[in-house]
Amino acid sequence: MIDSNNRGIYLLTIVLSTLQLCMNLVFSWLLGTFIDLIALNSFNNLYRLGSFVIGIVLVDLLIAVVRNLSEGYYIKKSLEEYKRKVFQRIVGLPLQQFQSTATSSFLSGLSNDIVVIKDQYLIPIVDVVPCFLSAMIALAMLLYYSITLTFIALISSMIPVIFTALMSNTMVKKEKELSDHNDLYISRLKDLLNGFVTLKSYRKENKGVELFHEMNQSLENSRNQRYRLFSNVNSVTSDLMVSTQFVILFCGSLLAIKGRISAGTVIIFVNLINSIVRPLQMIPSDIANIKAAKGILQKMELSTAIEKKTPEKDLNTYIEHIIVNDLSCGYDDQMVLKHISCCFEKGKKYAIVGPSGSGKTTLIKALMGYFKDYSGSILYEGEELKTLSLSSLYEQISFIDQNVFIFDESMQDNITMFQNVDEQLYQSILQKTKLSGINESKCGENGNRLSGGQKQRISIARALYSLHHILLIDEATSSLDHETAHAITRTILDLKDTTSIIITHHLEKDELVLFDEILFMKDGMIKETGSFDELMNQKGLFHGLYTLENK
Repeated sequence: MIDSNNRGIYLLTIVLSTLQLCMNLVFSWLLGTFIDLIALNSFNNLYRLGSFVIGIVLVDLLIAVVRNLSEGYYIKKSLEEYKRKVFQRIVGLPLQQFQSTATSSFLSGLSNDIVVIKDQYLIPIVDVVPCFLSAMIALAMLLYYSITLTFIALISSMIPVIFTALMSNTMVKKEKELSDHNDLYISRLKDLLNGFVTLKSYRKENKGVELFHEMNQSLENSRNQRYRLFSNVNSVTSDLMVSTQFVILFCGSLLAIKGRISAGTVIIFVNLINSIVRPLQMIPSDIANIKAAKGILQKMELSTAIEKKTPEKDLNTYIEHIIVNDLSCGYDDQMVLKHISCCFEKGKKYAIVGPSGSGKTTLIKALMGYFKDYSGSILYEGEELKTLSLSSLYEQISFIDQNVFIFDESMQDNITMFQNVDEQLYQSILQKTKLSGINESKCGENGNRLSGGQKQRISIARALYSLHHILLIDEATSSLDHETAHAITRTILDLKDTTSIIITHHLEKDELVLFDEILFMKDGMIKETGSFDELMNQKGLFHGLYTLENK
């Protein structure tokens, strides 16, 4: 996570942290010196030392302020870069892989896990090196004052260090469990919020509260277990460290009574041992935290890793033919499309009709490259869809979904998709889609400041503005009044040199006669094809559905 752009500020933070810890060693030495001067009744030296302490305190304060600024900037830039890279990897995922991955893992990785990454990765990797260096300097100082007491101090200080090391794997496991519970919580919460209208309409608010309580309780139980473990480990370690200090104080006092060291040296030892024990305790703990955080980082890396696939080719030719031959595909183990064969030619207009559940939307998704494990073939200018780069394909295709997504930006940004605006084209499309006069302020979260009809018209305008010559449309006018829907459909069908493939439930003659070909689907198969007049003359399935709808 240490990006090359942040390496300089990272190294500066380590240097400043090392200096700040070294200042603590100086304070330990000053404290011991004060005790010795008091024992010697050396007032002049005591006053001089007091003046020196004031200067040292000011220097320490300056180092602390600069270090805090440096560390804050380093954490800010590192988290910004991490989230940018993760989101870039997410939007780079193939459609099918994105849809098969729970979005809660992405949401958790960009929200809850950020706190863990900051506290258990970014801060520890700054602390490890300064802690180690200060511990080595403190050890050298202890050896200088008394080898015997240093040996006693090191032996007694190993106990809290060993305890922390033994608990590290358990701590890593608890951190991973909490992260998994966070993923599940976000997933369930998202489901409940998306189902808000359903809960209200069926008067099941209490059931919603009950479900929320269950998942919330599960999450907080996991959080509490982690808290108890980490708190208990910290409490035991702190008590062991206090015991270590008493051992040093006792043994040092015996040596001082025998005249082998001064009383000030005993105080220096008691303080300096913290500079050894704390780093020795923190380094295994920091390493355990870094391992736990790396597990979270690896989890996100795995969920955003693009699955291995054969090299893709760019589609550089103008699409004049889309040929589907013996296509079968579906979701998981459920086959939806069965042996579909059809051909779409440049500039022609196609209507896909049929009863609900017949596979119409699945066929559109297949043409968009949602599926990679289909049987049969989908050929764009003779090139198999599986082998093509979807990015190059989408340079020629616009898709209008029945589930419209609106960004919380202006209507213009939603239509132009943040491109530079061709004002003449933009105003022309506003007229065609009857969007003129609508407020250009932000549209709200997923367009909650717009009506369903306005959102659908924006979606249609977005496709028209892209000027792509293939339009795949899934029930784009279902929320519009009859007059507006008819006018927009005419606008789409009047587009010259544009191949339009439209799923529609509007079985009205004045619209259907405008299509070059109608594909009637049922049970995942294309049962009939032809113009409106041809299908009506056949008096088959299409004729029966049309007659039923227009009674």
